[in-house]
Amino acid sequence: MTDQSKLPVEYEDRLLTFLDLCGFKGVIDQTLENDGDWSANKLYWLLKEFTGDLLESVVVGGVPTLGIDGSKQVKPIDGLEGLAQQREYKESKELWPISITHFSDSFVISTPASNKGSTYFHFSLVRALVRAFLRKGITVRGGMTVGKAIHESPGVLFGPAMNRAYELESGSCFALWPRILMDSNAHSVFMDAFPSDDPLRLVVQKAGYGFWQITPASCAFSQDSAESDAELLGNLKILHDIHKEDLKLGPRYAELLKNWNITHEPN
Repeated sequence: MTDQSKLPVEYEDRLLTFLDLCGFKGVIDQTLENDGDWSANKLYWLLKEFTGDLLESVVVGGVPTLGIDGSKQVKPIDGLEGLAQQREYKESKELWPISITHFSDSFVISTPASNKGSTYFHFSLVRALVRAFLRKGITVRGGMTVGKAIHESPGVLFGPAMNRAYELESGSCFALWPRILMDSNAHSVFMDAFPSDDPLRLVVQKAGYGFWQITPASCAFSQDSAESDAELLGNLKILHDIHKEDLKLGPRYAELLKNWNITHEPN
């Protein structure tokens, strides 16, 4: 029998995103209050929605198939049933691998840097998370880079790329307000994977000083309903009103609203 401890393991070049839920400590504090907006049960089921397998199904489930179930129709994988759906999920995950780790208020998503299909799913998933949490009144801050990492889902996670993504999110001179800050390496992989006319190109904005960013505003664009985007903006305004007197948080939420106005101002 092969000794697994002797098998060689090497770093892989991966596109890696570290995400942190802003204000999570306050949410936890509310779970201890009888009249708080959050209960342990409510928070549990919210985070349960974002476990690795379910997150993968969010992006992989929309992959179109043609006639797989004998219907001669184009159907997303989610629209299939039984063994056909299981087979397509399995094959899609093998073709476009994605690793996801969730712990407490943090998420790590990574994909092989050379796999364009995985890169597409990576950005689709980041966008979906930003939108989903903002609908619950929670903003996300993060860092995205490309570098050496080992990331198993579930399992081991470490490497220089993880350190760099965390630095981009938490460093005092980097992300600061709720956004996902990308370095030039991540941006190069993004540009290489997306056609110039793909709507997801709108997710990434130039941030200056050699960085790019993903913001709540950039995650809202025409493929979504006006009602959905209005809900996101409404929640941003509520968060701004809650924190506007806070010397630290007030300017950060003001920056989010400013970014929204610039992003969605009439041409």
